[in-house]
Amino acid sequence: MPPMGAKTTIRRPTAAEIGELPALEVESYLSYADIGMSEVAVGNEPDVGFLSDAFYADNIRIALCDTDIAGFIEYRTLDETLYIAGVNVRPRFLGHRIGALLLEAAAELATARGLHRLSLTTFQDVPWNAPYYERLGWRTLAEEETSAGLLAIRARQRDAGYERWPRTTMVKDLSS
Repeated sequence: MPPMGAKTTIRRPTAAEIGELPALEVESYLSYADIGMSEVAVGNEPDVGFLSDAFYADNIRIALCDTDIAGFIEYRTLDETLYIAGVNVRPRFLGHRIGALLLEAAAELATARGLHRLSLTTFQDVPWNAPYYERLGWRTLAEEETSAGLLAIRARQRDAGYERWPRTTMVKDLSS
């Protein structure tokens, strides 16, 4: 748990900090084992190359709680949206709005890039996935509303076995 009065800052990571993110990502996946989704917890090895690419493309932000990296978000432009590839929060920082702050930062970046919508794919019934995003103002897309890029991502996830648990595609429209 973050110390009382700790300040949370969202910013671009340094090159050295990128090396810390794979371990944080693995740690964040452990919660899936607690709800019977062990395959997600152990089968979701971080893609260090993707993290490096995200860093160099300026598509990653970290949340610092004082000097501890509490979480990070990866994103990229996809079909005129800012697609959230992942939000990872260390378990000891859960319940302190770290995920919400990271998503707010992504919304600001999307607006700065001239995009008016965030998108993501997620597990439908996992409490910290779709139900959490709904509380933050996201909505589920119907199949006919889903863009070609998002459908391709869903197909890759299906091929990887993630459709074993119900998944959904969601968006959040950003005010201008």
